[in-house]
Amino acid sequence: MESSDLETLRNFWGKDRVLLIGIDLGTTFSGVSYGVWKDPSVNGNVSPNPVVCWPGVGNLSTKIETAVSYDDSGDCSWGWLALEQPNVMSWFKLLLPGDGELHFNVNDLKEVQQAKATMQRLGKRLVDVVGDYLRMIFQYTLQYIRQERGDVADVLPFHIIFAVPAIWKEKALDYMRQDIRLSCITNARPNGVAKTTYRFVTEPEAAAMAVVPEFTEPFEIREVVEGSGGLCGAAFLDNSFRNFMKKKSLDEGLIWDELHREDQLHVLTAWEGRIKNDEVRTLFDSLKPEIEKLVRRQVIAVQEKTLRPPKYILLVGGFGQSPYLYNSLKRTYNGHVTVFQGKGSSPSSCVSRGAVICGMKQQVLIHSRISRFSYGFVLDKPFEKGVHHKDDKYFDESRGYYMAQDQMEWLVKRGDDVAIREPQTFYYERRIDHRARGRREFREVIWESRSSKPSNRKADLDNDEDFMVAKSILITTPPVEQLPKIKHEGTLWYLFAYDLKVEVSGASIKLSAKWTKDRSVELIAECVNVVVGA
Repeated sequence: MESSDLETLRNFWGKDRVLLIGIDLGTTFSGVSYGVWKDPSVNGNVSPNPVVCWPGVGNLSTKIETAVSYDDSGDCSWGWLALEQPNVMSWFKLLLPGDGELHFNVNDLKEVQQAKATMQRLGKRLVDVVGDYLRMIFQYTLQYIRQERGDVADVLPFHIIFAVPAIWKEKALDYMRQDIRLSCITNARPNGVAKTTYRFVTEPEAAAMAVVPEFTEPFEIREVVEGSGGLCGAAFLDNSFRNFMKKKSLDEGLIWDELHREDQLHVLTAWEGRIKNDEVRTLFDSLKPEIEKLVRRQVIAVQEKTLRPPKYILLVGGFGQSPYLYNSLKRTYNGHVTVFQGKGSSPSSCVSRGAVICGMKQQVLIHSRISRFSYGFVLDKPFEKGVHHKDDKYFDESRGYYMAQDQMEWLVKRGDDVAIREPQTFYYERRIDHRARGRREFREVIWESRSSKPSNRKADLDNDEDFMVAKSILITTPPVEQLPKIKHEGTLWYLFAYDLKVEVSGASIKLSAKWTKDRSVELIAECVNVVVGA
């Protein structure tokens, strides 16, 4: 069950306590945090706890390798242990958006090519690989929680919060839903424990929630400008450093890839004092321009929209712990923007910890988001000369006046500030022939456009490759005999009027259609997860 309304979930669970689990599926490393949610009327808030001990990792760490391998019998290894096996696959997260959905070509990356080739050779689908990884990391997390907290992992309902990239759209989330289903995470629980539920939040949203307690001044969080991303995280720095070490080891007569992981760590320790600072700086400098460009774009966009610079730049994630990156950005924005960097393991676990906090409706302080796409419906409107195109004009006998067919009703446009806590309601109506009987079905299609200023005429958009179906919602009427009748020029029609409610929560839009009769409201259709913020 996918949901974002914790109060509804609490009624569904019938419990005052729920185990919240935040999962940060990363490109090269992943992390998990957990916390026990208690009804505020009973006792307080959630304190997220990161998982800090993983299989195959000698030292305490909040992250585990995002890697999967399969032996000849099909058995799966994961994390650090997968790196010691053949048929290892990593970086597969980058394939989830699908070809053509990212602004950069991930298929050119060697690690991605290797993962695709291995999947093809083993007959594995992407959803199989990601599903297996999620299953293994989730099962280990439950084992870890049992050791830390006793039986809470066996008696409490689970609400799982998956952090996803801000640039993901609906196709990637659909893949994630398939992965979650195949992982068996949402399977029925024994002993009558309520069914597991889950939701998505964006990684920046989760990270922001994690660092909120570190600020003393009260404030609320709003997404001011559209987020962006690039292939320039710690994964690419690690890859550059690995290639650097391969060259270094060849100079010493060693073949880096043939060394055991523990031997590689030993070599790194032995050579730590022999690697010159300018050599390491060269590795960072290969990625620094792209990171600075992304930050600069965000700062400029905030200034253009608010007429003032942002107050803070928050560095999170593994790369967010880099002193070199911190000092570089601090020099760039000295006196204009405060660069904030957490210490210790805090930055690397902030996304998974923030995801846990986002699992509590009462704790979500992000009041609005910026839509990444324009979403709307097609409908006919009363024809207005000078407003509508003459080719769209037709006479509607049920109304007795001219209409303009196939006009767009945009619910939200790209770049709009969409308030999370303020649902919008739109009124729609359909006329049905008076000779009809029983229930009628019709489908309302939700269209999406990448344009921030899409045309209000569907005919103008039909040949636009960025205009496509996002979702459709099937609406079933009550028996038409129960509907009110209207009469025009001697002809009777059934009038079916309904409200379409639009609610924004986390990384999705929830749509529901409701019909009102005799002061009672009947839900006639519901459609969730039309992405606005991912």
